[in-house]
Amino acid sequence: MRPRYLEIEGLQSFKDLQKIDFDKLSETGLFGIFGPTGSGKSTILDAITLALYGNVQRASKGTQGIMNTDASVLKVSYTFDLTKEGLRRTYRVERQYKRKKDSESSIEAKLVRLIEISGENEYILVDKHSEVNSYIIQLVGLKFEDFTRSVVLPQNKFQEFLLSPRNEKTKMLERIFYLEEFGRRLIDKVNKEMSAVKIKLSNIDGALSALGISSAEALIESETKMTEAREHRAVCANKLKVTEESYAKGMERYKLSSEHEELQNRLEEYKGKQPEMQKLEETCLKSDAANTIKPIMVAYKDAKKSCLETNISLSSLEDQLKTLDAKKAIVQQSYDSAIKLKDERLPELIKYNAMLQECGVLQQEMEELIKLLDIARKEYGEIGIQIEAAKKEAANVSQQKENIGKEIIELEQKAEGQQVDNDRRKLVNQGSALEKELQGLEANLKKQADKYNVLHNNMETYKAEHNKAAEQLNEGSES
Repeated sequence: MRPRYLEIEGLQSFKDLQKIDFDKLSETGLFGIFGPTGSGKSTILDAITLALYGNVQRASKGTQGIMNTDASVLKVSYTFDLTKEGLRRTYRVERQYKRKKDSESSIEAKLVRLIEISGENEYILVDKHSEVNSYIIQLVGLKFEDFTRSVVLPQNKFQEFLLSPRNEKTKMLERIFYLEEFGRRLIDKVNKEMSAVKIKLSNIDGALSALGISSAEALIESETKMTEAREHRAVCANKLKVTEESYAKGMERYKLSSEHEELQNRLEEYKGKQPEMQKLEETCLKSDAANTIKPIMVAYKDAKKSCLETNISLSSLEDQLKTLDAKKAIVQQSYDSAIKLKDERLPELIKYNAMLQECGVLQQEMEELIKLLDIARKEYGEIGIQIEAAKKEAANVSQQKENIGKEIIELEQKAEGQQVDNDRRKLVNQGSALEKELQGLEANLKKQADKYNVLHNNMETYKAEHNKAAEQLNEGSES
């Protein structure tokens, strides 16, 4: 186990939150914790055991009276590394306690959990008091008693470790150095071998009992008889070997004589079949001659088959040729008819083409006339508007002229007997000016009317030309 980080709050002399970074402390190698009595050196070790096992060695019942009297909550958080089978993993165990009601020394767990840290990710493995304790024992490989006797030794506890019983000390060392598994394997192996030896001894005892051997003298006598029997067995084995060799030679001679007799019988049988063999030889000779002619016959059959297929293909091609000749005649007839029709309709088509070209020219002229007509209509509308405005203005001026004329007549009548004052003279002058303006408006109105008449005549002319061009276009399209 390698400690990494420790947080303590509310434990014994540490009322406020204290943080210890073991990574930073161990940068230069070993480090020590020093301080006067009561400064909290042992409390750091208590915090580690409390975080791992939920227990403090020095406290009654493990947790009695460990919370600071002025604190309302006790928290410990311990981060450490474990390396097993060459793989290092980081864990953090957290425990929080609160004071029990109606008690100043007893506390109860509020939060307990074990977390595995992998890079930036954290995974909660277990979050119950009993499960965390079991998981820690499984990870560390030590119970609380072993941990406080070997790894974290409180004050005056090392002597207890040294004076502990041998069996208990051996078991603890096995758990510390992970030797329990190897010890179990060795014990199992020894027990198996002992059991096998016991079984063999039991079998030997049973065999001796069955032979009636109950003493060492009887066993020596039996061994002597066994030696004599083995020697007699060797002599008999040699005799058996000589006998087997003689038997083998006799059998070989017997087999040779039997084979000679069998061969003689087969020779007589072959002599009797000699005429039949001569016939077979003649048949073979004929077969060889047939084999020389066979390729020629096969080639003849293939050629005949190919010739037949060629004749069939030739007949099919002749039928196709006749069909193509008939189609050619039909196509030639259609071609001649088309040539004749072309010759007949060519002048008409030329004339029609000329008419189409003429219609195109007329179409362009008609489009130009339409444009001129639109322009004339636009100007005609503008002039009409101007004429209407001039008429209104002329009417207004005429009315003013009439009113001023009346005033002038009245003034002239009055002027006969008296001198005309300046105001009346101004009115007379205004009347004269209005009369001149009226005359100018009448002249302008006459000019606008003349221009209107000219445009009206031009528009009528354009309409007539447009209608004539449209009739010619329609006649050309109908023809």
